[in-house]
Amino acid sequence: MTRAVLRYLGEMIRLSRRESGMTAQELARRAGISRTTLYNIEKGRPGTDVGIAVEAALAAGVNLFEARQRPPSGALESLHAPSPMFPRRIYENRRPVFDDF
Repeated sequence: MTRAVLRYLGEMIRLSRRESGMTAQELARRAGISRTTLYNIEKGRPGTDVGIAVEAALAAGVNLFEARQRPPSGALESLHAPSPMFPRRIYENRRPVFDDF
């Protein structure tokens, strides 16, 4: 599950960076990290301090705190797929919900 979240965050950072026209070197400089560290974050590799990953996301323009965030226009279909963090049963509607009280 952790790796799926890291890959998702890395992809959002990469897509946001590209959409804004920033090079990887420029984003790394803005976030105060090396290009190699940014590469590892964008690839979703574990081991990077969470604070550094958040700093890179904010520098790329990814809003981590808005519940209904619009993905970058170039987002891949996999970003819209159900999260692998949750069991499939969460997404299946087994029976209609009766909520007419």
